[in-house]
Amino acid sequence: MSRSEEYYDKVLSTLGECLHKDEVILAKSPVGCKGSFYVAVFRDKYYYKVLRFSDHKAAVPYLAIPTIDYTVSRSVLRARIEKALNEPWVRFTFESFYALKVIEKWAEHRVSIFYERAYKQKKYHKHSFYLIEDYALEGKRIYSLLVSI
Repeated sequence: MSRSEEYYDKVLSTLGECLHKDEVILAKSPVGCKGSFYVAVFRDKYYYKVLRFSDHKAAVPYLAIPTIDYTVSRSVLRARIEKALNEPWVRFTFESFYALKVIEKWAEHRVSIFYERAYKQKKYHKHSFYLIEDYALEGKRIYSLLVSI
């Protein structure tokens, strides 16, 4: 059992203690090869939040998923989880549902999505989509979708 797998149960039980009655763990990822895992929490049928638990910073820090260090004491972990849960939630819209269904269908047809780093490193894959960051506008990042056929 790896160190991060040892923390997995501690994090999930602490997160469960922090959830309000209208919040539920919707999904959780297994521990990745670098020791990180993700948990999706659902609230009031329309809102969700994804939390990243790890012992290191994210490689792509500007993604809007907060990282919580799981190597801290249980009381500090609890305080950080509560803080993250009190920050704004994302509303699950029809557009969100549609985007997820498109990704699901792409996976059925073995179509992959890669982030800009793979494209810049010229690791091209046939039948793939690459998200390329074009520029930032008023603090928001704008992305283009590049298709490799």
